[in-house]
This record gives sequence, C-alpha cells and structure tokens, in this order.
Amino acid sequence: MSVLTKAFNLFGVDAAKQLHLAISLGSHASVVELLDKGADANAKDKYGRSAVYQATFHGEANIFEELVKRGAKVDEVDKDNKTLLMLASTSEAISEEDDRGRAAIARSLIKTHPEMVDAKDKNGWTALMHAAGSGYQLGLDVSYALVTAKARINEENNKGETARMIAIRGGHKWVEDLLVKAEKGQPLTQPKWLTFAK
Repeated sequence: MSVLTKAFNLFGVDAAKQLHLAISLGSHASVVELLDKGADANAKDKYGRSAVYQATFHGEANIFEELVKRGAKVDEVDKDNKTLLMLASTSEAISEEDDRGRAAIARSLIKTHPEMVDAKDKNGWTALMHAAGSGYQLGLDVSYALVTAKARINEENNKGETARMIAIRGGHKWVEDLLVKAEKGQPLTQPKWLTFAK
C-alpha cells in the first residue's frame, strides 16, 4: 500500500476522491493501486469532472492512458460542450511538463477519436482554435497534429473567427505560420519542443 493511499485511508477519504487526488498529485502508482482495488475509472468529483478530465487537465498522459485502459469514457463533454481534445489543446500554463502531457493526450485522442477533431463547443470553437489560442509549444504541437489529421483549417467560430485569426490575435506567430503553410498546401515539418531555461 502506497504512503498516499495509507494517508487517504487514515483520513477517511472515499475512493472517488482518493482517485482524483492521486491524479492531481501525479501519482501513477496510487492510481493503479486504487483501480486495482476497484475504484471506478469513470468516477466524477463533486463538480462533475471525470477522472480522465482531471488527468487531461493536469497533463498526466500516463495516468490518462491507464484510465482509458481500465474503461474510462473519453467521449463526454463538459457544460460548455468542450471535448477532452479541446481541453488537451488548451494550455493552462501550469508547467512545460503539463503542456507536454496535454500534447501527448491530444495526439492520442486525435488517433483514437477522430470525431473530436472538428467538434465544436458552445462558442463554435474547435480543438484547432483552442490550440491556436494557446500558442507556444503546446499550441504549435497540437495544431500540427490536428492539421495533419485533416482538421478543417478555415472553420469559423460563432464570432466568425478562424484558427489563424485566433493565432494572430494571440500573437502566436509559430502557429500562424503553420496554418498559412497548411492553407497553401505547403509541406509541414513536425515542430520540436524548445526547453527554456528556468
């Protein structure tokens, strides 16, 4: 029994809450242990967020994959009709590590759930628009993955904005350049993650 699980048990934390806490702490071992003991891979927190939502939000790609392997549903949407792919495409700027995890989750969802690629949230935003709005490394990496998966580049949201317009508004030149090349049918190169000194 992991130290984390012992602490949860000591304080009487229920299984669903234990799972969500283990995910938010990035404790893959505790997540596996809890699932092995019967925790529900589809457990929701008091706000209605699923375990895979939490794993995606925190950029925990290994935990995300473990939950999916254990039967977690990834096709649910939130109150704003956002898919997990949209969440994975959006940087919360917590850390570069979280963004790398989100990018890995996004690439996995693009491969396994292509129906999410051009899905729209209540504001008409697609995953590509969320990625273009995020910019930086996550936005560039996920935009590349979406474009190569044949996402509709010139789709418009409820305000008439395309992903390229969103990238321009956000000052995300790398994403803008990628989208211009894609619009022109020019060859695209896989972006490399840059690591910035702390």
